[in-house]
Amino acid sequence: MSQSREVAIRKNRYFDSVFLMAVARRLGEQSGVSAAAAVMGTPASKRTLIQMDSSEREMRSAASSDLVVALEGDEKRFVRLPVDLRSGSCDPS
Repeated sequence: MSQSREVAIRKNRYFDSVFLMAVARRLGEQSGVSAAAAVMGTPASKRTLIQMDSSEREMRSAASSDLVVALEGDEKRFVRLPVDLRSGSCDPS
């Protein structure tokens, strides 16, 4: 099966790490999603995402104050990033 990836970077959208872990967990539970990350754009987080095959060029644009959400999954069943995440408004409930 072919894998699809999607990364969203939202400038100046701070969320604490506990909240972001909950968001990543919820995203990872969606049908067709094989990997999910919701992190701030810190150097360590960007290195981790690059190692997970995210685009280095894309990651360079993220600053420590930016929200980065990345999903990977089966392209036939892949769930796109929810609109609220694209705008920077996360709701893990």
